[in-house]
Amino acid sequence: MTSWGRVEPTPVSWTAGPWSIDVRGDELADITFDGSLVLRAVRAVIRDRDWNTVPVTTFPEALEGNPAPTLPLHFAGFGADFSGALSVTAEGDILTVSFTATAHTDFLRNRIGLVALHPPTLAGHPLTITHPDSTTTRTAYPDTIAPHQPARDIAALAWAADGLDITVRFSGDTFEMEDQRNWTDASFKTYSTPLDLPFPVLVPAGTVIAQSLELSVTRVAPAAVQDDPAIVFSPAGSLVPEVSVGSAVEHLVVTTPAEVAPALASLPLGTRRVAVFDATTHVTETALWDALVVAAAGSFELIGGTRAHFTELNRTHERLPADLPALTFSITPQMHARENAQLVESIGMQRLVVRDARAIAAGRPLHVGPVTLRPRFNAVATSGEAEARPPDERQSSPALAAWTIASAAALFQPGVALVSWFEESGPNGVAGFPVEEAIGWLRELVGHPLLTAHALPRDVWAFAAQHPTGPLALVANLRDEPVAVRLGAPFDRELVIPSLTAARVTG
Repeated sequence: MTSWGRVEPTPVSWTAGPWSIDVRGDELADITFDGSLVLRAVRAVIRDRDWNTVPVTTFPEALEGNPAPTLPLHFAGFGADFSGALSVTAEGDILTVSFTATAHTDFLRNRIGLVALHPPTLAGHPLTITHPDSTTTRTAYPDTIAPHQPARDIAALAWAADGLDITVRFSGDTFEMEDQRNWTDASFKTYSTPLDLPFPVLVPAGTVIAQSLELSVTRVAPAAVQDDPAIVFSPAGSLVPEVSVGSAVEHLVVTTPAEVAPALASLPLGTRRVAVFDATTHVTETALWDALVVAAAGSFELIGGTRAHFTELNRTHERLPADLPALTFSITPQMHARENAQLVESIGMQRLVVRDARAIAAGRPLHVGPVTLRPRFNAVATSGEAEARPPDERQSSPALAAWTIASAAALFQPGVALVSWFEESGPNGVAGFPVEEAIGWLRELVGHPLLTAHALPRDVWAFAAQHPTGPLALVANLRDEPVAVRLGAPFDRELVIPSLTAARVTG
């Protein structure tokens, strides 16, 4: 058991010449060439008609001492039963990953196949797409989070990063790319079977799926050298926003305008903020908003946006009511994966999501949350709204306190009026768990001038406030090892923060 309260498979390192891979369960993670990152990960996924990811069992012992390993896989759950394998071969500057899977039962799928995750540091880098007809398109990895697919009809992709020229060729299906930063995943994802094609699709028992990708890499310049400057703080020009536990906004989830007034009348006494969302689209549709404005008659603070991910706000904001006084959206790091690394990597994406939400808000305040570990509901189910996921065992872990401080450091930006996390009590709550202390630290700083941290080391997050008793910083270390950090003015000190913990530092 770790500080996360969750046991995960021990990563297995695999190297062949200049290539290196960390095998984490079913994921070929951190694929590097000559020490430089090429892909964040490659994995094979099977997703059912509601976009649930079918659980997979791996057999990592097959990798030990094998120069060309094959990782056996067994997918079972949500009505699926597939046996399969990921095979890896490396010859010089070319690495190939192959995936095969056989269906043992009939299965309704939305997606089956290889997924390649590109690091978010590629944002803004030029990208060349080769299409199945051999024509090419020159574009770039998006800087602003792309609401829709930034690359389609893919047979191959080529880009340059960290002194490498990189090409990846796909076979077995047509691929496309989506910007997973929409869901606070730290990646651009290239996946098989375009979303424009119908889904779900029946996969009969006995069907065999076969796909592969080939990475070709050339070193053209030295890799960048990273330095380790002191963390510096500067005035953000705003105050630390309001901090809440649970949803600070009452959600009216309805299907017609006629349902709005009765739903509003049933709210608990003392309700302060109200938002209305369509039960199918999960956003504030104009007809519902107009009904809420009339029914509320100025008695509540009204808010709109989406009860789901930033994705829905990013894709629908142009059709939202023009008179929304404030915007809201929620966050979960587990739309696509559950690993501890997924939680850690999501923090930087939370910062980007708020950056782009601020641009959409155009000066209106943002209400972010609730931020939860597991999704509160399945916003993309095609068979009707699926039940909420079971509680996450990491809710009671010591590491969640550090993660919450890091989340605050990412989300506390000018224009953010409120951030809410988790629930008050219960298995998804804060009461009685280590994260409760972290929430207390955050509340202590509410309403005081915010100081933004810069030059942060990897997986270290911080912010500060000008408290009446003096400057006060909160610093979180999300690494699996202690880290020594230097804090610049107004703190001017060095400290060592243990693994997966947070520190409260006074000036």
